Amino acid sequence: VEPGKPTPGQVSSGFAGDPEGRPETRTPRKASPPPLPQQSVAATAVVDEEWSLRPLLQRLNLLPPTGETAEAALASWWLTRIGLVVLVIAAVFLGVRIAADVPPVVRLVTVGGIAVAMTWFGMWLERRTAEFGRLVSAGGLALGYFTAFAAYGIEPMKVIENPAVGFFLQAVAAVGIIAWSMWKNDVRVATMGVLLGYVACWFSHAHDLDHFVVLGLLVLAASAGFVQITRRWLVPMAVATLGSWGGFAILATQDWPRLEAVPSLAFILTCLLGLMVLLEAISFVGEDRSRDEDHETTRKRHWIAILNTSLAALVTWLAVRLAYPGSAETTELDVTYIVLALGVGAFAALRFWRKHSVNLSQA
Repeated sequence: VEPGKPTPGQVSSGFAGDPEGRPETRTPRKASPPPLPQQSVAATAVVDEEWSLRPLLQRLNLLPPTGETAEAALASWWLTRIGLVVLVIAAVFLGVRIAADVPPVVRLVTVGGIAVAMTWFGMWLERRTAEFGRLVSAGGLALGYFTAFAAYGIEPMKVIENPAVGFFLQAVAAVGIIAWSMWKNDVRVATMGVLLGYVACWFSHAHDLDHFVVLGLLVLAASAGFVQITRRWLVPMAVATLGSWGGFAILATQDWPRLEAVPSLAFILTCLLGLMVLLEAISFVGEDRSRDEDHETTRKRHWIAILNTSLAALVTWLAVRLAYPGSAETTELDVTYIVLALGVGAFAALRFWRKHSVNLSQA
C-alpha cells in the first residue's frame, strides 16, 4: 500500500495527499467583469465613423497611404503633389516675371500653352498610371483657369479691357473643368471647377459687377446640381450650397444696403428664394432618382437640404432687414416670411407625397 492512500475498505477522510491530514486551501477565483453591452459598443463605433474624416479623404484620394510599404508610398504621394504645385507656381511666375519687354499676349499664350501641354500629358500618362496622370491633368486645368483669370485680372498678362469679358472667360474655364470631370468621372476635379467658379464670382464682385455675381452664383448652383443628379456627387453640391449662400450673404450685408437705389423687394426675393427653390429642387429630384442608394448617402443629402433652407431663412432675413431698416418690421418682412414658408412647406409636402425618408428634424 502506498503512503497516503487508504487501504481497501478504509474510508477516506477527505484530506488525502496531506501527510498531516490538514485540508487544502484553495484561492477563490475572481469573478470576471461583465461584458460590455453590445449596444454601447455599436453606438461608439457609429459615433467614431460619423465624426471621422478618413472615409471622405479616402474617396477624394487626399489621404496619404498606409501599410507595410507606407514609407516609400508616402514619399511618392507627397512628392508628386508638391512637385505639381511647384510646377504650376513656376508657370505662373514665368508669365508674370518674364522679361519686361515681352508683350502681354506672348506671356498669356506661353502660360496657356503650358496649361494645354500639362493637360494633354496627364491624359497620356493615364494609360500607364491613372492616378498620377489624372493629377497632372487637374494641374493643367487649374493653370488653364489661371490663364483665363490673368487675361484681365493680372496686369503683366492683361489683354482684355472689359471686365465682363474677363468674367465670361473665367466662367467658360470653370464650366469646361466641370465638363472634363464628368467625362473622366472624377469628383475631385468637379469640386475644383466649382471652387474656381466662385473665384470668378469674387473677381466680378471686386470689379463691381454685381449682376454677374448673381448670375454666377445661380449658374454654379445649377451646375453642381446637374452633376449631383447625373453622377450622384454630393461634395460639389455641398460646396455650391455654402458658396452660393455665402456670396449672397456678402451682397446682402455689404453691397445692397449701400447702393443709392436699394434693390426692390421683388428682386431680392427672386434672387434668394430662387436659389433656395433651385437647390431644394435639385435635392428632391436627386433623391427621387436615387431610391437604391444607401442610408448614409441619403442622410448626407438630407443634411445638405437642411443647410440650404436654414441659410435661406438667415440670408433672406438679413437682406430684407438691412435693405429696408425703417419699414422692414411691417410689410417687407411679412411678405418674406410668407413666401419663405410657402416654399419650404411645398417641398416638405412633396417629400411626404413621394415617400422620401424624412426624419423629424428635417420635417
